[in-house]
Amino acid sequence: MHELVTVDECTYLGEAELIKDMLIDQGIQAVLADEHIIAMDWLLSNAIGGVKIQVQESEVPAARTIITEWRQRRVEKGEGPPIEFDCENCGKPLSFASNRRGGVETCKHCGKYVDVPE
Repeated sequence: MHELVTVDECTYLGEAELIKDMLIDQGIQAVLADEHIIAMDWLLSNAIGGVKIQVQESEVPAARTIITEWRQRRVEKGEGPPIEFDCENCGKPLSFASNRRGGVETCKHCGKYVDVPE
């Protein structure tokens, strides 16, 4: 059995399903983790690190390339550049979608709440 590797995390189940379907359309076997928890109570998403998109270890580079290119196309379509900053608690880099500007999110590294810059 091959090890599954998380290649992306999404706050919202719909986005995770979209990415999973996109990967499958490209011939990459993908599954979701924690989707049932988020489906029952989406407010738990930040607490558990969102819905995880997982692929086989051998497919990680291709999956990450597809996801990165998809996100870049979204930015180019005017959906806004991602907000990138360092966590005020652990100092590690974070990136959130432009619609999260001015909100409060959870650092995926240390689990602490962070204020997303305006």
